[in-house]
Amino acid sequence: MIKRVLLIIIAIVVLSITAEGQRRVTPVNPTSPTAPVKKKKEQKTDEVDLSTYVEMKDSEGRVFLMDTITGKEYVDSAAIKAKEIMKYPAMHALTLGVDVWDPVMRLIGQDYGGVEAWAELSLYNRFKPVVEVGVGAAEYAPEDGNYTYKSPLSPYFRIGMNYNFLYGKTDDYQIQAGVRYGLSPFSYSVNNVSADAGYWNEPLVFDIPTQKTVVGYLGASLNIKVKIVSNLYMGWAVKYNYILHESKAPYGKPWYIPGYGTRGLAIGGGFSIMYTIPLSKKTVDIATEEPQDPE
Repeated sequence: MIKRVLLIIIAIVVLSITAEGQRRVTPVNPTSPTAPVKKKKEQKTDEVDLSTYVEMKDSEGRVFLMDTITGKEYVDSAAIKAKEIMKYPAMHALTLGVDVWDPVMRLIGQDYGGVEAWAELSLYNRFKPVVEVGVGAAEYAPEDGNYTYKSPLSPYFRIGMNYNFLYGKTDDYQIQAGVRYGLSPFSYSVNNVSADAGYWNEPLVFDIPTQKTVVGYLGASLNIKVKIVSNLYMGWAVKYNYILHESKAPYGKPWYIPGYGTRGLAIGGGFSIMYTIPLSKKTVDIATEEPQDPE
């Protein structure tokens, strides 16, 4: 009886151990041949290394990147913040102006000056070739002097170029730097020259004969142009002149040079009233877009 009981207990223990082992075994199912396989993200091989690129602008103000090593151009709208600019055609406008600086200065007592008219052609609203023509005269008798300097009304001519720093903006206002070459053919005389009385105590008065000369000079200017209404503008200028060449003068060099000013004062000013004639319409463009032809 006791043996039977022991055998039953041993059988129960063995069955329990076997069942526990079966519960601990976890079956592993093989991967199904039809199950989708996740692909690893492919790395882009066409990415551009922007560390060697610098931002530049073309002649019309569009922004692009250029490789400083290879010289390759690259445009990336994500790398460059697109800037809206005003794009102007080659033949943009023709401006006609009158400089009234000297007439106004003569009204307040200046002893020399004249009047000047000029024409300026706008290319892309950036480069502005200009031609200037004027006349000038002088009559000067210093209070503490002993002579009278006279120069009759004489013409002068200048040709040059202005550069508009705000070429990518609206043309309602401009800031320009300019260079000029000027040529002034004129005559002058010195009259009523008085000298010491001398031994006989008689005043000595004489005239220096009229002399003809030609003076060539180089000019530089800084100009501001502002729109008043419609196509009417006004502008201010600060000018600097430097004499390049002049004819020989047997009785002394001229004190006043038409278009240049007085010999001892190289810095001058200008104030112009001008009218702009549009030659073509302007269009608005984004720096990273392809250029558009004007209508």
